[in-house]
Amino acid sequence: MQFASSIRTDRRPNDAVQGIVDDLEEALGTPDLVVLFCTPHHAPSRSGLVAEVQRAFPDAVVIGSVGAGVLGEGLEHEGVSAISALGGRLPGVELRPFHLDQALLGTAADAAKAVSDALGNDTRGLMVLSDPFTFDLGAVLPAIEAAASGVPVFGAQASGSQSPGPHELFLRDRVHGGGLVGLGFGGPIEVSTIVAHGCRPVGPPMFVTSCQGNRILELDGKPPTDVLRQVYEDLTPSDQLRFQRGQLLGVQMRDQDAYEQGDFLVRHILGVPPDGRGVALGGSVERYAVVQLQVRDAASAHEDLIHRLSGVQPPAGALLFTCLGRGRGLYGEPHHDSRCFYEEVAPTPLAGLFANGEIGSVHGELFVHGYTSVFALFDEPKD
Repeated sequence: MQFASSIRTDRRPNDAVQGIVDDLEEALGTPDLVVLFCTPHHAPSRSGLVAEVQRAFPDAVVIGSVGAGVLGEGLEHEGVSAISALGGRLPGVELRPFHLDQALLGTAADAAKAVSDALGNDTRGLMVLSDPFTFDLGAVLPAIEAAASGVPVFGAQASGSQSPGPHELFLRDRVHGGGLVGLGFGGPIEVSTIVAHGCRPVGPPMFVTSCQGNRILELDGKPPTDVLRQVYEDLTPSDQLRFQRGQLLGVQMRDQDAYEQGDFLVRHILGVPPDGRGVALGGSVERYAVVQLQVRDAASAHEDLIHRLSGVQPPAGALLFTCLGRGRGLYGEPHHDSRCFYEEVAPTPLAGLFANGEIGSVHGELFVHGYTSVFALFDEPKD
């Protein structure tokens, strides 16, 4: 098993994709897999780019998506023209690619069957890349988790569109305008994941005592606006400033006696709906769930990342799906999470993108996260 990564920032798309092909060919000869990401700057030529990679490696599975930023080789490029790729020679590994169109899916059982049929037996890992405008990943995720029970699932929602409309997803030599593309890994490969969090809880935990969909109608038996205002006023001035920059609420992922950083799904507080009933979140909430205000903090995000990477054995190759809310905007410097992986684990072949939501398991349950970095690690089976 052998991996290689490449990242190119050539302004001319043909030069960039030729550089990717040359790098992978020199390192791997003929790869079996190419995971490809590119920024929106290559919008007019993305179909040609994907087709060119597939022509160069006709027997490879080519899969990927557009991203507002991409990363590779320990570098992260945000807001500039760039293409990144992870290639792999995977002898004996079965690669099972598929595309789902939500308009063609009926019930959750239909979604689970579609994923199960695509994966087959002996699945060791599953990557999914979806478009947030045309595919409700949160609604289908339980079906995906059921179809891939006990299997590491990872991936992201694509990013980079400047207006509501489908993000492009790549599969073989085709570019899909939305939906979901997936890739199952079977046979002699070991897949593992790491989820590093980017927000920390502040203020006291609170119970949702009444709710409806994504609306919180009561917190601890009181109007949510009154409770949230009091919690905010009790924060330190520095945490008040952090909260003002992004009004976030963490929703518990499981019942436990105490809650710390990494125990919450982070959701945006959207404000008071026009009818004045409660407070709306960027995601659903259930009655009696524990919630807590969250703030973005570069220092705590760095500490959590280092903690998660501590003791990780160098893999043969890796993918990184990191939130648009991380990167330079959070840390004030480029390349942070990729550099930390290189320094704490190894300069492993690594590629990925900045995402609209990251997919990974925490406490054995699969979620669409925000403000996280999700690593997928590939290696030879240890047995």
